[in-house]
Amino acid sequence: MRSPEALLALETARRRPIALPAGTAVYRQGEPVQDALNLISGWVMLAQTLPDGRRQILRFLLPGALFGLMPTGQATHSHSAEALTPALVCPLPLEALHRLRHAWPGFDDRILWTIERDAALIAERLTTVGQRDALARVAHLLLELVARAQRRFPPEPGRAVPVPLTNRLIGDATGLTPEHVSRMLRTLREQGIVTLLHRRVVVQDAARLVALADPPKGLLGLWSDPAP
Repeated sequence: MRSPEALLALETARRRPIALPAGTAVYRQGEPVQDALNLISGWVMLAQTLPDGRRQILRFLLPGALFGLMPTGQATHSHSAEALTPALVCPLPLEALHRLRHAWPGFDDRILWTIERDAALIAERLTTVGQRDALARVAHLLLELVARAQRRFPPEPGRAVPVPLTNRLIGDATGLTPEHVSRMLRTLREQGIVTLLHRRVVVQDAARLVALADPPKGLLGLWSDPAP
């Protein structure tokens, strides 16, 4: 989707961007699906909460993400979305989105590519949480987020990358307790692999971090390569 006409159609369909403070719900689990949302700036997390209050973080979203889409026929959100930092989101009515997809095949191709890329990442995260040990789970999450934030894989070592994570957030994403996360972060730091301090991640040894996380070949590079 490169033509001026297509870009103008997209801009016309969008609603006014909404500024959200950190900690604000973009939408809540069980609420009606109304709009697709484009994250313009900031970080957002998607999470599903069980009746007993336990939470599983499904995805961390960075600027450029399109979210809020649900399968046709599903009228309510299966998860919640919350701003982790001050964020700017732009609503796109679903009817307008469907019109754009039909009118501009390139736009439809871009959306499908993004959905497939994100689905591959979710599948990898599921495998990591279900089958890898605690150290690899934490290493994999840090590697993923730094690579996506830098739009570079392997990530650049020595560069401090703002990542708005706490031990509890990491735990809810990896299936570990905050105390267990703390021990894994200390191990990674003491081994000179990666450090998370004051919500900034510094990769010290990119090769060892990649070897420990062992992501599928090519997956994290999809955030540095332009969409086809």
